[in-house]
Amino acid sequence: MADSIRTVVVRSVRMPDIAAALTQTRPSTGPWFESARNVVEFANYHRPTAPPVVPR
Repeated sequence: MADSIRTVVVRSVRMPDIAAALTQTRPSTGPWFESARNVVEFANYHRPTAPPVVPR
């Protein structure tokens, strides 16, 4: 996109563009899983447990 703006010519995204973007991007799954773990661990901390649902 920056190349299209600089050259004023619209072009498709190519594999070298994706490879360059990958070198500038860091994975974010680690912090996301840490946050999700905290939500799961403490979401029902103060709630009373519900009785189990028994199918008929």
